[in-house]
Amino acid sequence: MGFKYYEDIRNLCNKHSKLNEEDIQQLEVIAEELLNDEMHAEKDIFIDVKDELTNEAVVVFHRFPRTGESLYKNMVVGKVAFRKDEPGPLRTLETGQHSQGLFAQTQEGLIIKQNVSAIISKQKVIGVIIIEEDLSEQIKDTFDLTNSEKNIVDVQEAFSELNSIDDTITDNLDDIIFMFDLDGKLKYHNKAAKSYYQTFGYKNQLDNLDYDNLTLDKLTFDQVMYDFTVMNRTKIEKNLTFNNRKFVSKTIYLEEKQMILLILIENKISLTEESMHLLDNIEIQEIHHRVKNNLQAIISILRLQSRRVKSEESRKVLMESVNRVLAISATHELLSKQKKSDVEVALVLDRVLDNLKRVYMEDKQIKLRVNVDRDIILDSNRAVILSLIINEIIQNSFEHAFINKKKSSEIYVEASQNGTWIEVVIKDNGVGFNIEEVDESRLGLQIVKSFVSERLNGNLEITSVKNKGTTFQIKFNRVDN
Repeated sequence: MGFKYYEDIRNLCNKHSKLNEEDIQQLEVIAEELLNDEMHAEKDIFIDVKDELTNEAVVVFHRFPRTGESLYKNMVVGKVAFRKDEPGPLRTLETGQHSQGLFAQTQEGLIIKQNVSAIISKQKVIGVIIIEEDLSEQIKDTFDLTNSEKNIVDVQEAFSELNSIDDTITDNLDDIIFMFDLDGKLKYHNKAAKSYYQTFGYKNQLDNLDYDNLTLDKLTFDQVMYDFTVMNRTKIEKNLTFNNRKFVSKTIYLEEKQMILLILIENKISLTEESMHLLDNIEIQEIHHRVKNNLQAIISILRLQSRRVKSEESRKVLMESVNRVLAISATHELLSKQKKSDVEVALVLDRVLDNLKRVYMEDKQIKLRVNVDRDIILDSNRAVILSLIINEIIQNSFEHAFINKKKSSEIYVEASQNGTWIEVVIKDNGVGFNIEEVDESRLGLQIVKSFVSERLNGNLEITSVKNKGTTFQIKFNRVDN
């Protein structure tokens, strides 16, 4: 076997499939055997594998005819064999069932017949062997075009037209219905069957095709007959997936009529507007859950780092960062547990304030009073921003407002709404501060000003009186202006 063949098979399998080294070696061995085999010397023989990304088949090996000419003018190794053109290879790759005598159309437009067999490794299908036969002359004979000047393209068009003629079946059932004789030959099918199998790429007229060429699972006709005649079963029912579509398969033995009835029902999910909205919300919940978990990982890293640093100032900065991430996480945690995409501000603030209490109130006798309208609802983005703003303001009060202050210390948080306008007031009775002096020096205050103005498109007013305390008043619209 030439190195080129090895190279093609290995490279293409690694590029398009998830086959392991053992699987690839097995394909290489089979390819070498096909090169040395004298059988089907006049025919093109291929090996295809399944492309994991596109769910189509990819040609990884081509043995040209030993006698006569190839059906192909151009190299097809590395090209895709689409389901709509070649149903046999994909059907066998998915079910493991041999596909015998199924019509197909080559990449160069020729109508051919394919016999496809599965290559099995450890009970899984790793590839297929395809033996192809030209149908051009047969089609010409069938259409009595011996003396016609039409070329093969015209013949192919006529063939396609014949395949699209409606059957004279009057039923309107949407399910696939097949009726087979006890030799496994198809004797009856409805319109739905024809329509479905055309989407599967079948170019044959379905009449007289074998059961094993039509079933969408691994159950062969011999196994079906064994179950019915030996095991005395009257019905076989199972779920299956084919071409990324889910079906319920029901096979029934009609003993009096000496027929086998096969019904395939696609498991379609009817997505109403409400159910689609629900599915969207479930996906969003999962996203919020993952964000929350990622934020928790960041928090763990920051806490670990804070325990390792020697500088008290560095430790303080890191813990402030922890509180900021916790404030963001609070909203995502709530959203990960509810179906709606908006969030109650009171619930977010409960979590933010609980965290700040744990951090600061153990060694400080500070009273925290909260009066939040529990009917205030915000979208997730505004809720995250607001939680960060409130976290920064209250964190600042805990750290700086009550230094050397001996009387009763208190922080008050209020949130109310008037129509679409939200007002948040946070005030303390601390030592106060000179706003102009600390404006540029405190990161927390910069965050508050920037977020209120740029992210909430709101207004911020700060008043601070020495030894009487500081008040932050925030107003913003809960909807985009």
